Amino acid sequence: RVEVERAFSLAKRRFGLTQIRTYLKETTQSVIALSILALNLGKLQAIQCTPILFYLQVLLWKVKRALKWLPCQKVAFVQ
Repeated sequence: RVEVERAFSLAKRRFGLTQIRTYLKETTQSVIALSILALNLGKLQAIQCTPILFYLQVLLWKVKRALKWLPCQKVAFVQ
């Protein structure tokens, strides 16, 4: 359990999961998925030290940043 909590804490701090400003469910899921993918690429980079993983991580970070600033529509979710 401690490892899982540590991973979530790292994702919140390093990859901005506390600053998600999207309203649509699909967009929010995409931002979270990109953050987790960037986290996993960072782990692979630390293990293997390959430059291609670094460039993929930077590319995903830029895409995630661009998604944050897209104009969002407010949608009311019906329960």
